[in-house]
Amino acid sequence: MAKITRKFFFRKLRVQITAYYAIVSLLIVVIISGVYYYSASNLILDDTQNQTLYAVEQSANDLESFISNLKQTAVYISEKQAIKSYLESGDPVNKDLGHEIINQAISTNSAIVSVVIVGKNGDVLSNESKLEMSVSNDMMSEPWYVNALDNQQMPALTSARLQEFTMDKDTWVIALSQEIFNDSGDNLGVVLLDIKYQVIENYLDHLPLGDGGFAYIIDQENDIVYHPDPSYFLEGDKKDRLIEIANKSQGFHYQNDFLKHNHLIPNTQWTLVGLASLDRLDIIRRQLFEAVILIGSIILLVMLIGSYMIAKKITKPILSLQNAMGNFNQLKTTLKVEAGCYEVESLTKQFNQMYLEIQRLVDEIKANEKYLRSYELNALYSQINPHFLYNTLDTIVWMAEFNDSQKVIEVTKSLAQFFRISLSSGQEMISLENEFDHVKQYLFIQKQRYGQELNYDVLLEENIKEIEVPKIILQPIVENAIYHGIREQSGGGKVTVTGERRKDSIVLCVIDDGVGFDTVHLKQKSVKLGGVGMENVKKRLELIYGQAAKLEIESKIGQGTQVTIKLPIL
Repeated sequence: MAKITRKFFFRKLRVQITAYYAIVSLLIVVIISGVYYYSASNLILDDTQNQTLYAVEQSANDLESFISNLKQTAVYISEKQAIKSYLESGDPVNKDLGHEIINQAISTNSAIVSVVIVGKNGDVLSNESKLEMSVSNDMMSEPWYVNALDNQQMPALTSARLQEFTMDKDTWVIALSQEIFNDSGDNLGVVLLDIKYQVIENYLDHLPLGDGGFAYIIDQENDIVYHPDPSYFLEGDKKDRLIEIANKSQGFHYQNDFLKHNHLIPNTQWTLVGLASLDRLDIIRRQLFEAVILIGSIILLVMLIGSYMIAKKITKPILSLQNAMGNFNQLKTTLKVEAGCYEVESLTKQFNQMYLEIQRLVDEIKANEKYLRSYELNALYSQINPHFLYNTLDTIVWMAEFNDSQKVIEVTKSLAQFFRISLSSGQEMISLENEFDHVKQYLFIQKQRYGQELNYDVLLEENIKEIEVPKIILQPIVENAIYHGIREQSGGGKVTVTGERRKDSIVLCVIDDGVGFDTVHLKQKSVKLGGVGMENVKKRLELIYGQAAKLEIESKIGQGTQVTIKLPIL
């Protein structure tokens, strides 16, 4: 019993809606959270990459601008005529002017540690009082001199001249050389500019590369020019590691958990390598993941509660509808349309419409049955129409008195044919050919009575003769035209009956040129449609064809009347 109850419980619409809604909600929350987390992570990753790229390139450009200014200073010194004259002649006056030029260059740029001018014959000009360097009468034999000429305008990391390279960064300088030429283009010497090593640190230590990130400079010979940790200059494995990183592709390296960007410093052979750690990204990702889980859980809980409330609101009117359908026979009125989802409201409205329609149909069936019984009695009465029969027989007697036996025979045959078609073996539907023949017999008999006061035409298209219509729908209209149109005016008149096909409809017309009447009264329902016969025709057409059948009356006083019947082809 408990198992059956549990099974029935899970088959309840409210439970199923809540369950399905919960599953869909969970999927939606997971998908949206995943997409949001993935998109946000990628945005943060792209932002980190753009920041790193911009910072590295900006620092490289700043360094290039700084070195370019130093080169201009070196060129400026090398082109001074006093310097050239001293190196050519050794004149003491020019030597003093050379010292002034050197002091002026140092005073204009605080990054310059010293300026050394060495002539090819060994003459030296410098701001340093104790200068230890190898000089001779033939400087072209000194390796450092030749190296300075070969690598002029290329900055190089060195220690203080002629001292052993130590790990004390305070003794490190960046040396920049510029050859000095005479007016003939011959070598006169070289200018050496020593720049503080800390200048590079000042340009690079502000880079936003994360807690574990750093930047370093490597030259084309894979020698480390700058690194914040001096141990990388001496320890071979660390140096090899930097060279390996410099040769890696640009972008993210998840296996090493860093972002790398290289940028060649313009007008140098130095490459600035920036390594950004992803520790900040990991923190943001973790915070983002926790926020997504928290918000997703809250949303899921709200959606679950909402789904239960929605399911309850949806199923409440459905339960009412179920009970109403189960007790349909006992219903006394329509259901109340409760506010809810559109489909349930629509279903309740349609149920109410169905209930009302069924009640209407029941009432209509009762009324139709009553009307049909009344119609059958009236039809029997109209088929034997005593007044019409009396007038016709009187006409026959009158003809017999005048020994007009031929007309007596013709009228009697027409009367017999008229009643034969009227009876039609009890069938309601007859062919248009028979219906028009019925009208012809009626008009022929009436013609014998009224003589020249009545003329008529009966026209029927050949292609619709076999189409069946309700019997005796034209004769009452023709009778109405004679008694209320033609007979009311002096001089008589004409009745025209036509039948034709228009697309998928049959159009039957009865036209007279009698006295006519004002149709305004007809629209106001202040006059009947020519008596019981016309009204019976209209009701019978509505019973058989419904709204598809049309009976229209057009009339003008003094011009006549036209009655048009439009029937669909069954």
